[in-house]
Amino acid sequence: MFNPFKLYNAVKPKYRKRRNYYLRHLLGKPGEEAIVEEIIEGPYKAGRVKFRGSWWPAKCERSLTLNPGQRVLVKGIHNITLLVEPVVSNSIR
Repeated sequence: MFNPFKLYNAVKPKYRKRRNYYLRHLLGKPGEEAIVEEIIEGPYKAGRVKFRGSWWPAKCERSLTLNPGQRVLVKGIHNITLLVEPVVSNSIR
């Protein structure tokens, strides 16, 4: 008997590998800046950032609130969600 789930599971790793390659290529080097467009609240509620001319879902793994207009660093990616942290300025005044 034909089982479509066996077929899906057989080809799934191939497509996952290709998708991750394209996302890493698009992401570039970790540490690039993005701008928060929709509020990000801690590790549980994702928001949205503008990164390289398009909008991405984003999440901060620390328990912080990131407000719209704030600059953040892109540290990684999980599926299509960017993992971000706030930019820390080292200027002394």
